[in-house]
Amino acid sequence: MKTHLSHLLDKLGARDRVQLVIVGYESGLLTPRVRVRPAGAASRIESRPRNVWNSAWSKSTVPRTKSA
Repeated sequence: MKTHLSHLLDKLGARDRVQLVIVGYESGLLTPRVRVRPAGAASRIESRPRNVWNSAWSKSTVPRTKSA
């Protein structure tokens, strides 16, 4: 995969994968995906707590045991 990516970067004169995506959009090879959500439906991001690691939701209720 690295070889294919390297060849694309060289042929198109791009510095990184972001520039390859830009070239794809500008050339018409890629088109933006439009995501249609039903009215009133919450996204998965909105329904999650902001800081997952510090919230009670993410903490395990199972006590940890010491390994031998």
